[in-house]
This record gives sequence, C-alpha cells and structure tokens, in this order.
Amino acid sequence: MVVNACMDERRRRRRLLPFGEIVAMNKPSQKKPQEKQYARLEIAEAVRAAIEQLKPKFRLPILLKYVEGLSYEEIASVMGCSKGTVASRLNRGHGQLAKHLSHLREHVFEE
Repeated sequence: MVVNACMDERRRRRRLLPFGEIVAMNKPSQKKPQEKQYARLEIAEAVRAAIEQLKPKFRLPILLKYVEGLSYEEIASVMGCSKGTVASRLNRGHGQLAKHLSHLREHVFEE
C-alpha cells in the first residue's frame, strides 16, 4: 500500500509544474536549436512510455533508483526483498527497456 501511495503521489506531482519550470520552458534557449529540444522531448516521452509498459516488479525498482535516487538497500527495504532481488529486477528492467528503446539509439548518439 505504501508503494502504491507513493506512486500515486508521484503521478499527482508530475501533473503540476512549478511556476519556475513553466517560465524556463517558455524561454528560448541559445544553446540548442528548437529541433534538438523537440527531439529530446520525444525521446523523453518514449522512455516514459517504455517504463510504463514494464511489469510493476521491474518498473518500481527503476523508478525508485532513477527518479527517487534510492540505494539498493533502500529499494530492498521499500519492496520487502533482498538487495540481490533488486539488482536482478533492475537488470531485467534495463534489458526490457533496451529492447523497447533500441530504435532510439541512432537519435541519442547523433548529438
């Protein structure tokens, strides 16, 4: 229940952007052309969609590791499993993401 509540809260927060982020999104960037910014947004959306397609037992450790920044020990505690199980699920999740996102490799390495 705790994990589901955390995931619900994360979804709710994602819908609301802080004012500073909205202003920053609307400022023209001199570092990157508009096409590169759009390509980055598309890649980010593809990654998000691929993560959503993962089974919860693989999605949760990935979100806890890369979004929340938790250590293996902390993830194991939240999930009620061993660090080895966390490592295994992260590895399998990475493999599935690589398969789902393989079509993006050429776009990512262009820059």
